[in-house]
Amino acid sequence: NLIENSIYWITEKVCKEKEISIFIKIENGTIDYIDYKDSGPGIEKNLTDDQTIFEPGFSTKPGGTGLGLSIAGEAAERCGMDLSAIGSEDGAYFRLQNKG
Repeated sequence: NLIENSIYWITEKVCKEKEISIFIKIENGTIDYIDYKDSGPGIEKNLTDDQTIFEPGFSTKPGGTGLGLSIAGEAAERCGMDLSAIGSEDGAYFRLQNKG
C-alpha cells in the first residue's frame, strides 16, 4: 500500500525528484525499524500528529476507499510491529517499528 500510494502521489503532483527510499535498522540480528520515505507532496502535519490517516474510511486520494493504510497498520500489528506516519517536509515518511 505504501508503494502504491507513493507512486500515485509522485506521478499526480509535480515533484522535482521521483524517489522512494527504504532504510532498515537491524540490531542484534532483529529488525528494530524500517523507515519508508518518498519524494511526493507529503502528508499534512495534523494528519501525522493524530495518525488520522490510519482510520478506516479516511482518504485524501480522489476515489480512495480509505482502507489501504488501515489494513497496513493492522497487518503490522499482527506481526508485532507499529506502523506510524512521521511529520516530514520532504514527502511522506512512515516508520514500521518492532514492538519487542
